[in-house]
Amino acid sequence: MLCQTKSRQSYRSHSPDDPAFLEVGILRHFEIKKIFAFSMIVVLAACYGCRQAGKLKDEKTESSSKTVYLNPPVGKVDDDAGFFVEVLSPRGIDKAAFNLHQGLSSFDEPCKGEAGKVVDCILDAEESSLAVHPFSLHYHVPSSMCVYVSVEPFYFLNRKTKLTNRLTKYIDSSGEVGIDNDRDGNVDSQDFGCFTAQGEAVCCVGEYAETTFSWDAIVGKYGSPATKVVKRTIEQCIGGPGAISQPKTSMGVPERTFKFVQGRGASDEYKFGALLEHGVGPGWVANYFDPAQHNNKPPQAFDDDIDPGAGEEKVGNPYYIFACHDAAFETLASIRVQIREWNTVTDYDSRRDNPANHDESGAESDPWSDQEKNDWPDWLDFETSQIKYPDFSYK
Repeated sequence: MLCQTKSRQSYRSHSPDDPAFLEVGILRHFEIKKIFAFSMIVVLAACYGCRQAGKLKDEKTESSSKTVYLNPPVGKVDDDAGFFVEVLSPRGIDKAAFNLHQGLSSFDEPCKGEAGKVVDCILDAEESSLAVHPFSLHYHVPSSMCVYVSVEPFYFLNRKTKLTNRLTKYIDSSGEVGIDNDRDGNVDSQDFGCFTAQGEAVCCVGEYAETTFSWDAIVGKYGSPATKVVKRTIEQCIGGPGAISQPKTSMGVPERTFKFVQGRGASDEYKFGALLEHGVGPGWVANYFDPAQHNNKPPQAFDDDIDPGAGEEKVGNPYYIFACHDAAFETLASIRVQIREWNTVTDYDSRRDNPANHDESGAESDPWSDQEKNDWPDWLDFETSQIKYPDFSYK
């Protein structure tokens, strides 16, 4: 400001014919050119920096006509990016901890959908990262592809479940509950409809009449039956993210959610919390299964018939499904995601050459040989140990 003030004062104190006036004018001319040149350098440098930052932030690639955003952020729709799902994990987490890829043929192919097809993707995730860190699945749909987008997350049966309309049980002389066929005061079996013969708990659901006979020690026989109407939904019997995030039918079954996206597209995320904060391990979200290891079908808890002989009463959803629909809700394209945990870095690396490899198990190396590599059980572990319904308790 001082320099400018002096220049103005000099300019005002001389006439145009004065040589001092010309000297001041020439100096001001060169000062202006220098300031302009310096300003242009600053602007160009700033623009180049912004452009480079934009490339890193949005992962752009240059084409001959315009910039194409390969991964627009959540909330932003770019039709050129197509229909995709990507994993968003906390900053600083190594890519191998949450690596989402298409199919089992490549660990690097993005999870991108295609019109008229079902595309399967695998999220290979470190078991401890699944247990400790929150993450999300970001799904993106172009504005001209769908009228509706639906989200249908993974959920499973926590316990063996049975639809019933009538239930009879006995409470014997020792207080044990079950069926007493000879009515001698000692139940013969715990299988009264809500337990199997092995004593495994069964989740009885539906609206049913429950009749109970209780042992009367004074008279030495069962007293008169007491009957009540019980109405139980399936909500108490299910686990998995869909059991927490989704609206429910009148029977308590999780429903898929729809969003109208015609002309606007969708760029949203399905979020997962830190599992250990809720008392559950990776099995709560890890839905990967190899059909060959499960009698050529999903684990029973993923897709169970709760009313055998009465038609299709299937409950459970084995996948995270993101689907594109037309105005009549007919499916135009879908992406199915399976989350597969890994126990060791060696195990993860081996999947590059043998994608279907399951987790490495056994003891850790000395001096930690008393600890397991497999820190939390997965669904193959449940199947192998005959625990088909793990009865997770989500706090």
